Amino acid sequence: ENGYVVLNIQTMLTVYNALRYGKKYDGKFITVTNVQKRTGVAVYVPFGTSVSKIANEYLGELEDGLRLLAGSGVMKAHVVEGDELTTKETNFIAYGEPPMHKETTDCMYCNACIRACPMEIKVKTLVDNILNGYFNEAAVYGPERCIGCNSCSYVCFYRRNNPQVILEYNQRRAKAE
Repeated sequence: ENGYVVLNIQTMLTVYNALRYGKKYDGKFITVTNVQKRTGVAVYVPFGTSVSKIANEYLGELEDGLRLLAGSGVMKAHVVEGDELTTKETNFIAYGEPPMHKETTDCMYCNACIRACPMEIKVKTLVDNILNGYFNEAAVYGPERCIGCNSCSYVCFYRRNNPQVILEYNQRRAKAE
């Protein structure tokens, strides 16, 4: 009768458990991965659990040359210092190298960013329009649909920080309106 918007299976499971069993939202499924080995698992983690404990349990000991990372996704992860605890924003724990964005306009025209975008945004064209000051043209490519997942930057050979460009554009548009 009221309707619900479900963005992913985790949200659906959380809503179901809350409505059916009165279960409190006290944890979530996250990705735990070794980026170099390309192995990983999805595990349920209560909020406030030690990031290093989770990594050790599911990935084993930290290998030389790799760092322990945590964050909301692969390109939004940071190096874990000390005994960091999981929060509602933690979606990703990994062994790997810290993500690197470049503030560059370089592009190989490979269109990997477009293929990686879950919202099917023509990322390259949108960002190029924004960077060249063609703001009205940029609006045609649906910048408001960008969810900031960083998939486009993750696959970019130049590691362009496309989501940041789009976010700043959206913020300027919102202020202008």
